[in-house]
Amino acid sequence: MIPLLLLLVNASIFSLQGLGEDLGVYELPFVSSSKFGRIQFIISPEFTVLNESRDFRGIFWTNPFQFKIAVPVYEGFFLSAGNRERFNQNFDLYAENSNLRIHLLGSGGIEEIYGGVNKLFPWGGFAVQGSYLFGKNTEVWNYFISDYTIADTFTMTYEGFIFSAGIRLKIVDIAYEFLGSVTQKDDTSSSEIDFPERLSIGVSPDFKNIRLSLLFEHSFWEGDEYLSPNRFRCTIFKDNLSISYSFNPWYLSGVQENRLDLNLNIPIKKVGLVTAGLSNWLRCRGSIREFKFVPELKFTIRELFARRRR
Repeated sequence: MIPLLLLLVNASIFSLQGLGEDLGVYELPFVSSSKFGRIQFIISPEFTVLNESRDFRGIFWTNPFQFKIAVPVYEGFFLSAGNRERFNQNFDLYAENSNLRIHLLGSGGIEEIYGGVNKLFPWGGFAVQGSYLFGKNTEVWNYFISDYTIADTFTMTYEGFIFSAGIRLKIVDIAYEFLGSVTQKDDTSSSEIDFPERLSIGVSPDFKNIRLSLLFEHSFWEGDEYLSPNRFRCTIFKDNLSISYSFNPWYLSGVQENRLDLNLNIPIKKVGLVTAGLSNWLRCRGSIREFKFVPELKFTIRELFARRRR
């Protein structure tokens, strides 16, 4: 077996398998219960460290901006839109033994642009959302044997759609994602890849000045090579602070992920707020441990549409 010596990673070492790192978990189609619209910009640099036995390696990466918007249109109806990364397939991996060195480079993934409609009622509301999926992935496999070098390049493109719907009943959220698939194409062939259906159930009770949010998810992956994991997230809100723990076993066998998030909301009068957050991730599979630290800045403008209507 070739020992792992170096990992330079924008995503996870485990992105080498399947569709890569699933970044769509814990995403619901609902907008916040507010009479105001909002525009949101998110930036989140990553610091990732890999540990196997006594070997530590790491990398810094800045993710692209995410953009979200929710606009009130008529008597509790909101239109929403945004973008996010759905599957991340980036990696930069180097390994060697006495006679062979391998350098694997992967870049790209599957992106998502979504649009939805929400209707808010005093007792809750409902939401429907549709997403366009697209992307490109390029992998370069370099082999070095003595004085010889061999390089193979593989390029895939993706295009497809996915839909979701949900209902909110007071403190209970129920959402379901369905009819998701992408067409994967290379230079010689194409194939259809079905995305898993996903059921999400959440509850958010209030206890005086503390709010608790619990979210349970189950993904229905098809095929013997993938798992259908159960995952959950628990968040506590108090004033402008929140702390969240989530457990996310991957759809790939043996990958366990634990995550802790801390967030501070800083209100800006007559504009919105700035949210400063820090996410700490630990992923494990066998003897490999991966640590990821993600500071995040989120800028939310949420009174713009209220002023426009006056």
